[in-house]
Parts: sequence; structure tokens; C-alpha cells
Amino acid sequence: MLFREVLTQEEINLYNPAYTGFLFLASLRAYCQVNEQGMHCALPYVVVSMALSPRIAASLQTTYRTPIASWVAEQGGELSDFASMASACIPVVNAATFFLLDRKVIQLTEEAHYLIASDELAKTPSLFNKSEGMKQALHAANFIGKWFAYSSTVETIYAQLGIRP
Repeated sequence: MLFREVLTQEEINLYNPAYTGFLFLASLRAYCQVNEQGMHCALPYVVVSMALSPRIAASLQTTYRTPIASWVAEQGGELSDFASMASACIPVVNAATFFLLDRKVIQLTEEAHYLIASDELAKTPSLFNKSEGMKQALHAANFIGKWFAYSSTVETIYAQLGIRP
């Protein structure tokens, strides 16, 4: 499925590499606070997709201790299209990742994990306070990063969310 089939041109413009990259960076910061090994290179596709979805961001648990499988079960059919949504976001996540790598904000280890290379950016830029949707996406990205750091393997996360490699 193409990104353009899921989002309007206005939405595509909003999901520029700087914005989505910041969401990825926020989740990576939270992840690395728990797991110093870094975030597996396949997880940003799930993290950013979830954070960008207002429906998913609003339905997240309040504690990272809730198992992903329990949360998915509570959602019922609400996540039935998540695999397609995550696939549609691949170009957005790739652009965000290249944006951060190019600016040396993140790095990719030989073990295929992302780490923070430079942590000079503000944790909560004032721009995110001007939009309720952006504030919600940033909060979701932080939460998901920490939640996934406490979860099991990337393969298990993908399977629980119904995503096939």
C-alpha cells in the first residue's frame, strides 16, 4: 500500500522528516534510558506509525507495565489495519531516519540498533505545545519507546501487533 493511498497531501506535508524524526528521537531517548543497547532498527517503523495515529496514541495505556498483548486484546478490531498503516509509513520513517543520521543525531550500531549520537535538541520544543495533535504524538512516542524497551523481542512486538516481516 502506498503512503499516498492512506494520507492526503496535507497530511504527507505534516509528516516531514524533521517532525517525524523528532518523534523517533523522542522514542529513542525513552528507549535508551531503559535499554542501553539501543533500539532495534525495525522498531522505528512501529513506533512512528503508532505515534502518528491519533486513534492509537489516544488509546495507549497509562503504564508501560501493561503487556503489549493485553493492550492489543483490549483494542479488539481497532488495530486490524495497523500492519497496512505501518507499511504505508515506511517512506516517512526512512526519510526521518536519514534526516537524523545525516545530522549525526542518531547512529546505527553494527548490531543494527539505533543509539543517540548527539542529545543537544530540546526534549519538548515549544512548537509541540501549539498543537494538541503534536503534543499527543510526542507523548505517545515517549511512552512507546519506554514501553517497547520493557517488552520482549522485536519479533514478538511485530507478531503481537499483527505485522509480518
